[in-house]
Amino acid sequence: MADTRIYDADRVVLSFAGRLINSGYADGEFCAIDDDSDAFTIKVGTDGEVTRSKTNNASAKITISLMQSSKSNDFLSEMLRRDKSTPGGAGIGIFEIRDLQGNSLEHADAAWIVKNPPRKWARDSDSRVWALQTGSIDTFVGSNIQVG
Repeated sequence: MADTRIYDADRVVLSFAGRLINSGYADGEFCAIDDDSDAFTIKVGTDGEVTRSKTNNASAKITISLMQSSKSNDFLSEMLRRDKSTPGGAGIGIFEIRDLQGNSLEHADAAWIVKNPPRKWARDSDSRVWALQTGSIDTFVGSNIQVG
């Protein structure tokens, strides 16, 4: 018999710089994380010998998609504004996303907003997609809880 597992987007907790970003997510994908490089590279010699090299690059790009009306846009705008106007990395903070109904966890001690999101206004509200960068990110891509 196949396992039945539960995923609930409402049970995913996202925080940046000590602040929960827990409402106002855009429809569909609301957070995406992409490693900046492969964990390993290879070189293949003329005779076919393979050397595997660890890259030691644990940085990642993060996108957070919010509704245009989300109050979290105010917080992220202020973080970027503070980072640009204050010396010493005033906009750098801890980033974490955790699935409370599973084992997935992403944690970076240093993350920052790369730039303002693209902006457009139309008849209907739109989304604001924020780009963040991390230093080293610790990643565990896990499963979700099983029913029964």
